[in-house]
Formats: sequence, structure tokens, C-alpha cells
Amino acid sequence: MELLKDLKSFLKKANKPLVVILGPTASGKTALSLKVAKELNGEIISTDSRQIYKGMEISTDMIMPEHQEGVPHHLLGMTPPNKTITLAEYKDLALAAIKDIYRRKKVPILVGGTGLYISAIIENYDVPKIKPNNRLRAKLQEEANKKGVEAVYERLIKLDPQAAKKIHPNNLRYVIRAIEINMASGKNKQDKKATPVFDVFMVGINWPREKLYERINRRVDLQFEKGLIDEVKALLKKGYKEDLPSMTSLGVKEIIPHIKNKHKMSFPETVEILKRNIRHYAKRQMTWFRKYKDVHWLNPKELMEIAKAEIKEIKGKVEPAVVKAEKVVVKEVKKVVKQAKKAIKIAEKKVVKKAVKKAAKKAVKKVVAKKSTKKIVKKTVKKVAKKIVKKSAKKIAKKAVKKPAKKNVKKVIKKVAKKPTKKSSKKR
Repeated sequence: MELLKDLKSFLKKANKPLVVILGPTASGKTALSLKVAKELNGEIISTDSRQIYKGMEISTDMIMPEHQEGVPHHLLGMTPPNKTITLAEYKDLALAAIKDIYRRKKVPILVGGTGLYISAIIENYDVPKIKPNNRLRAKLQEEANKKGVEAVYERLIKLDPQAAKKIHPNNLRYVIRAIEINMASGKNKQDKKATPVFDVFMVGINWPREKLYERINRRVDLQFEKGLIDEVKALLKKGYKEDLPSMTSLGVKEIIPHIKNKHKMSFPETVEILKRNIRHYAKRQMTWFRKYKDVHWLNPKELMEIAKAEIKEIKGKVEPAVVKAEKVVVKEVKKVVKQAKKAIKIAEKKVVKKAVKKAAKKAVKKVVAKKSTKKIVKKTVKKVAKKIVKKSAKKIAKKAVKKPAKKNVKKVIKKVAKKPTKKSSKKR
């Protein structure tokens, strides 16, 4: 738990603290960020260029509200896929979120894998505020479709060789944006660094390549299980065009040809292409992140130790709650059992009384019929018998409640049947 000690020590000294958690896709940034945010009373700001879009939760592996564990998250799913947010716009939104978090006396935590977004904030890029040129973008996209992305990249090399050096040839979106800025301003794309505004503490997650690739493969399999293909179908159904920046995201652009059967690509081939593309992207992410100085890199062992500490902490909170819940349940069960027993006793008593009364009536009729011949004798016997039966029935009913009803009814009948006989003979 050295990391958390270091972070707390940093917060004591920092004037404008800003924690950054970075790492390649599928490295475990989300789980780590939740732990850090809870420890530091922090709030999370996404630095993922694709998680800003609505309706792309599975493809971007966005953390859903029910999994945020009460930690506020910012800049997630804030715009529809057909609206483009520039780097300058993103920076303004992120700075506004940081200011708001400070106002509430909490710690802002940047979490994500888009290096350009992270750099724009921590290095305070002076980003040109040039609006997107949709016509130019469509033209360059068409050129890329016909001649390949290399042709568009060659165009950027001629216009702005410095920008071309910083952008990967396959990152068509960034290539087009650099050309767009150059053509709109007449100047080369320069993300100038101004004086840093924040005191920054950076935490990075570094997995051995093979282990990271295994994690990426597992994540992709899980995305398909969650319904990745249905998510992309829904986006297409809403009319979002394939050449939109959002629709060229990893996890979307690989699925569209499969859905439309453009290249007659089988499902296993689609899955493998997506895994390969994400592995390549993770490699580019790490190339960017390694340029940063003073990153507190965590290896898998250190990451697991933090995870185990989190599990232990959760267990410590859960176990007493379970014991308390068990006690409440036992108490309630006992209460219900007591009520049930009482109800059964009352029911039994009623049944026995009813049975005794019925049996007594039968017995009286029998005795009167057998022992009385004259009308007046019958009346006398009947009157006396009723009194005896009533008295006997009360006594027998009380005892009978404690015993099974059927047996008691037989005994009642026997006792009642005998008593009137003796009394009736005495009267005579």
C-alpha cells in the first residue's frame, strides 16, 4: 500500500493536486481508480476520446453508473456519436470539471488511455480552436478509402512534417485533424506547451506484453457476450455514418463490415481482427506514456496487492453486516414460528370444541332414543344430559387441545356416551 501513502503525502504538499491514472487498454485502470478515489475523497474525469459518446458503452468499455461505487464520474457519454468534440473543446470541459471538483474540496483524478487528452491538461497545451471542416474531412476520408490511409498521411508530411512525426500513420482521425488545422490557419499544427497549472502525481500500470494481450483477448470476448454486435447495429439503425470519428472507434469499425457482410468476414475472423487491432493500439499507448517523466509505475504484483487490500477491506465491512442480518432473520423467523404455533393452537381448540359438540349431540340423541320410551322421560333425560354434556365437554376440550384432535374426539364420545346413561338411570 506504498502507493496510497505516497499519494496522501503528495496531497499534503500540493497546492493544486491532480492525480493521473494511465495505462494501456485492459490494464485495470478502472478498478485502481475507484480504490484511489475512495481513499482520497476524489472524483474521476475520463480521458478516453471514445467514452465521451452515448450509445457506445460496450465498445468503449465504459463504466456504468451501477458499477461506479458512489464515486462521481465526469465526461462520460456526454454527446451523441454524430457530434465531434475537438481537443480544445475537451480541454475546456475537463478544466471546468476540475474547477468544480476543487470547489467541492475534493481531488480530481484523470483516468484513461488517450495520451493526447492527458497531455493537453497536464502540460497545458495551447490548442488552436479551429472548428471541424466536415467537407474537407469527407474528402480526405474518401481519399483514404480509395488510396489508403498512407496517401492521406503523405499529404500531411508535405504540409506539416513536424505534426506527422508525432502522429501514427494509421491514426487517420488525428492525421485529418492536423491537415484541417494547417489548411484553416495556414500554420503548422503546434500543440504548444504553456506553464503547467497543476501539481501532478501520475500512476501507470505496466503489464508484461503477453499478460496484457491475454487480458485484451478476454475483454474482447466479454464485449461480444455483453452484446457488442447489437450495440453497433443500433448505432447504424439510428443513421450514424461509418466515417464519423465515433464510428471509426475500435470495437465499432471492425464490426460494421461483419454486419454488412462487406468482405464476407466470418464471426471468428471479426473477433480476431478486433483483438489484433486493440493489441496494436495498446502498444502505441505505451509508447506515448513512456515519454512522461515521474510516473509511479505499478507492476502486476503491486496491483494485485492493492486489489487484495480492497477485498480484505470489503470483507471486513460485509461480514459484520451479514452477522447482523442473520440475527435479524433468526429473530423474525422465531417470531413467525411463535405466531404460527399460536394460530395452530387456536385452530386446534376450535376444531376440538366443534368435534366435541357434534359428538355430544350424537351421543345425547342415542342415549335418549335407547333409554327413554315415554315423552316426559325423554324431555327430562334430554335436559339433564345436555347439562352433563356441556360441563364434560368443557373439561375434555381443554385437555384435548394438547393432544391430537382425532383421538380426543373418540374419548369424548366414549365419556359423554357413558355419563348420561348413569344419570338417566338415577332419575328413574
